[in-house]
Amino acid sequence: MLTLGLVSGWGEVWPRWVPVVHDRPVPVRLPVTTGGLIAGACCLASPGLVVNTVEDGNPVILLLWPYPLWGVLLGAAVFAYWLRRRRPIAGAPETAGLRR
Repeated sequence: MLTLGLVSGWGEVWPRWVPVVHDRPVPVRLPVTTGGLIAGACCLASPGLVVNTVEDGNPVILLLWPYPLWGVLLGAAVFAYWLRRRRPIAGAPETAGLRR
């Protein structure tokens, strides 16, 4: 559910139900830092999980619980969020159609 906030528009402004910061923009560093740390942890932990499931003789669990893909896909979502929310570089030409 939190990954949907990275790829959709509702991850750019705090929801109304958040007490103090509602209707304010979400600082870009917050989701990028936390999402990047979690993606890195998933990528670091996935080789051990893959080895353990194969050693246990039940690699079908990897199809049901695709943990090795989560780190990479979360990292891609965080990167796309950062690209969408970053500030434009001063003096750089605005690319038509990419920013709304």
